[in-house]
Amino acid sequence: MSEQRNEPYLLLDAGNALFDSKISRETESRDSITARAIADIYTKMQYTAVNVGPNDIAAGIPFLLELDKVPWISANYFNSSGEPVFQPYIIRKFEGLSVAVLGLAPLPDNLPDNYHYQAWADVLPQLITQLREEADFIILLSALPQQENETIARRYPQIRIILNALISNSNTYPRLINNAIIAQTAYQGKYLGHIAISNGKGAPWQLKDDQSKKRLEQRIRALDSRISRLERISSQAEKKPSTIEILSAERQKLRDQLKRHDSVQEGSSPSIYSAEFTALTANLPEEKGISKIVAAVKREIQIFNNEKRKENRKRYQQEQ
Repeated sequence: MSEQRNEPYLLLDAGNALFDSKISRETESRDSITARAIADIYTKMQYTAVNVGPNDIAAGIPFLLELDKVPWISANYFNSSGEPVFQPYIIRKFEGLSVAVLGLAPLPDNLPDNYHYQAWADVLPQLITQLREEADFIILLSALPQQENETIARRYPQIRIILNALISNSNTYPRLINNAIIAQTAYQGKYLGHIAISNGKGAPWQLKDDQSKKRLEQRIRALDSRISRLERISSQAEKKPSTIEILSAERQKLRDQLKRHDSVQEGSSPSIYSAEFTALTANLPEEKGISKIVAAVKREIQIFNNEKRKENRKRYQQEQ
């Protein structure tokens, strides 16, 4: 989309792109075929950076290192010599703006003995200090839990955007936490998220236009309606008050964000952002190179499944 608008852009993925979760011995070959195809698509699409989430190393770090055309980033993983396995961050320069993109993830379940993991609290302070000299604007690609992302946003105002890789079936419009906006697209590549920004050098964030403001107001009205309905029936169910408290806290966050939007004084120079999500449906125009990759992986998986069925039949016959 940015290319069509003739704007500089970054194409980013916050992690957990290759595998849904842990893989078993029975599905490892088939899942690896799909993962290689995803990596080929990311290369074809010329992604700027892809964070290494815990699911991405389900087949092992060496498997991931074989896919070296993908621009992996991660500040958490180190080899036996204490050296970073992946680039912790990348920097891209645009007119008058130097942008750093760094990657963080939680501890995976299947980290091999010859690699070790360092938590974000151990690696991030030094990186932020280093990036103060190198970048005007920092984007964090994070597979960390939401609460930790919010803690990072409050602790490090230098980070302006945090893109999540949480398992979610819905898109998350940008939420303002301290000096950062936090957002996410739905899990499993169902949507493409687009965040447009201008004047990102440290100024307070402001929604771009009335349409974005109206969307925020609609969310507040929807919460108003839900809370009112729960308050009317709260005496009939013990658990309703806690639900009301959760929704009320969410509503207050939205009201604070709307208030911050309205409080920007005329003549000031805020950082402007807008967000939209595009559903990746079959109706979208296909790119020939990607279509070929998808067709090839389908054929390869079909061959794999046929061979598995033959092996299973042969094993069954031998056992009879």
